[in-house]
Amino acid sequence: MFEKYFFQLKKLRFKQVIYPVISVAFFAMVVFVFAKSAVFLSLSINKMFLATERASEAEAQKIDLESYFLVAKKLNLPEIVIAPSPEVEVSPELSKEPEASFLVSPEPPLPPEDKTLLKIVIYNSTLKPGLAGLLKTSLVDAGFSVAKTGNLAPPKETTLLQVKPSKKSYQNSLQEILELVNQSYQPESWQELDEAGEFDVVIVIGEK
Repeated sequence: MFEKYFFQLKKLRFKQVIYPVISVAFFAMVVFVFAKSAVFLSLSINKMFLATERASEAEAQKIDLESYFLVAKKLNLPEIVIAPSPEVEVSPELSKEPEASFLVSPEPPLPPEDKTLLKIVIYNSTLKPGLAGLLKTSLVDAGFSVAKTGNLAPPKETTLLQVKPSKKSYQNSLQEILELVNQSYQPESWQELDEAGEFDVVIVIGEK
């Protein structure tokens, strides 16, 4: 069966095949162009009618106003006054260009204090041994460097704190020392220490 169809196709010549194919392709192209043209014409007609309709509405409104003015004049009817749209005045203050603002840069923060630079000595002026060593341990744990501990006579009734004037800039460190000493004693306020001394901070533990 297939051999029969194959034999018939083989007998067909090139001219017998190409002409029908060209005819079908040409017909399809004509249909496509016609469809595109119809869509384009439809859109153009719609736009034209829309523009005409808007123009007719505007003209009708104009004619209605003119007719009203004529009738109103004959019948002594009040006339319609169409006020122009008010113009918006710009305040001179708003029209001014904003002045340039200058940002003031904040002062740079102070460098952190190096508490290890303070040379601290602790004296025990009581009859209870080991108090200077206990306070040294608290200060070292807090990051301070205690250069020396020892005993001092005669006994003091109140704990003393002394600092050189040149080291008063270590405000945070001195406040921390005061708080640590306050945990066990009731020291007086900081007193000035002689600048010629060996140590920057002197702590004398008293009875209270």
